[in-house]
Amino acid sequence: MKNFLSTTIYMAIALIGILTLHSCKSNVPAISECICIGPGLNGSVRLTAFGYGLNNAEAIIAAKKNAVQELLFKGIKASTNPGCPSRPIIDDISKRNSDYFNDFFKNNGAYLQFVNLSGDQTPTRVKVRNLIKVSIDVIVDHKRLQKQMVDDKQTRGLNDGF
Repeated sequence: MKNFLSTTIYMAIALIGILTLHSCKSNVPAISECICIGPGLNGSVRLTAFGYGLNNAEAIIAAKKNAVQELLFKGIKASTNPGCPSRPIIDDISKRNSDYFNDFFKNNGAYLQFVNLSGDQTPTRVKVRNLIKVSIDVIVDHKRLQKQMVDDKQTRGLNDGF
């Protein structure tokens, strides 16, 4: 019993070490964070989006991508406001790594036509290790984004049935 317990402890320590090393591979956290402020006009959604980057511009680009990715693949969970879309547009998370979405989210990609900064605010900046984390308010055209995904056959429309 003692031998089994010590083996289990060693395995747990090794697993924690491997996971720690694996998570340190990338400098940029793979966490998309968004908070829904509320619904906007004509099917848009107002969000506070967070992004990480080596400089301010890179972090703002990451925040815009995170806002669109959150609506596409996760839905907005952090919200107490009615009218915020809690369901993702794309139900199949495996599509996230497809060629379509790699092109969609490339630098100056198609995702930019669906997201705009909200007002002339200055982004809130915080230094996190060697990165900058920004918080910006954005408006994402949820209705147009959803229509684009249906038109591009990445998800089914509401009229498609079961």
